[in-house]
Amino acid sequence: MEGPKPLGHKLDSSKLPAQLTFMHADGRERALDVLEGEKIGGGGDGDIYRVRISLPMETGAVEHICILKNFEIAGRSRTAAFEDAKHALSMWEQLRQVGVRTWPTYRLEKNSPTVLMSDGEPFGSLLISDNSSLSRDKINHLPPLEVENFTAAIDRAIADAKKAGEKGIYLYSDAWLCRCAVNNGRLSIDIFAGDFNESSSDDDPCVDLNLDLLKEAVGGYLKDFTRTDKDFHAYLKLFEEKASEARIGD
Repeated sequence: MEGPKPLGHKLDSSKLPAQLTFMHADGRERALDVLEGEKIGGGGDGDIYRVRISLPMETGAVEHICILKNFEIAGRSRTAAFEDAKHALSMWEQLRQVGVRTWPTYRLEKNSPTVLMSDGEPFGSLLISDNSSLSRDKINHLPPLEVENFTAAIDRAIADAKKAGEKGIYLYSDAWLCRCAVNNGRLSIDIFAGDFNESSSDDDPCVDLNLDLLKEAVGGYLKDFTRTDKDFHAYLKLFEEKASEARIGD
């Protein structure tokens, strides 16, 4: 499968600055250079890029592959974009506290409504979202694929939806991202909580609602992966059976 374009594609500086400064977890500022990459998605709340960054260290610069989300889009005030970015950071922190799988790091940029997320995957993998993702086009042009780890993937996602719901953390369907990799005609997926703009929290458990919304996200991804109604409904039935065991009737 053809992954994202090879490195060597300069980012449009009008869309994303070449130099950014992020706040470290301990409050320190850390500057980095955005070298290159490509836009992989976007929607009503911002544009998403997979990029290669250079991080200065005492022993020399270290390069990493990361995800950047810029919340500043046409029609939205800069103040509103910053508020959305701060809200997303707060939700990420809450999810980490209750043990839900999400980005290992999530840093807010000092001077712009942009967040940095560590990806941990090579450019050959695809990251798709429940709403708009340029990577979905690559999946849709592939022949029928067998999802070799579907049971394990949905078990993990269901457990995360339940953990969040037990603590009153509501995860909308587009909170669930899917990382995909294809090897010898078989598809491996990982569904995790990675987009938090529509998410919220209060004191009321919402396990069953989270599971319903996770089902909506999984159904959307299955439409990308499967090519027949029979396969689609077989996978979705397995999800429903697994989810029924996690429901609490809240």
